Amino acid sequence: MAFPYIRSWRPFRGRAPGGVAVSYKRISDYGVIGDMHSAALVSTDGSIDWLCFPRFDSPSVFAAVLDDRQGGRFQIRPAAPAFRSKQQYLPDSNVLVTKFQAGS
Repeated sequence: MAFPYIRSWRPFRGRAPGGVAVSYKRISDYGVIGDMHSAALVSTDGSIDWLCFPRFDSPSVFAAVLDDRQGGRFQIRPAAPAFRSKQQYLPDSNVLVTKFQAGS
C-alpha cells in the first residue's frame, strides 16, 4: 500500500530553527536492544539514539531520534571518516550484532 503523503523513504535532512543542519535516520536503520524493563534504539552507525532507563516509563536518557541537535546520543563507531556497517539479529534470538568495516 502506498502512502500518497510520503514522497521519499530517505532520511530527513534539513535545517532546524536557527539554521542548524539536522539529519534523521529511517526507523528501519535501527535495531532494538533491551532487558524487558527498558529498551534502546541502536542505529546502524553504532549510535544509541533512544533510551529510557531504567524502565520504559522513565524519562529518556538519549533522545536523538526526536531531536537530532539536543536529544543526546551515545555512539561507538570506527574513527575512520568512511566506513560501512551491517546490523542483524542472531538467528532465533534478540541479540543484535552491529559490524563495522573501515578501510585501512
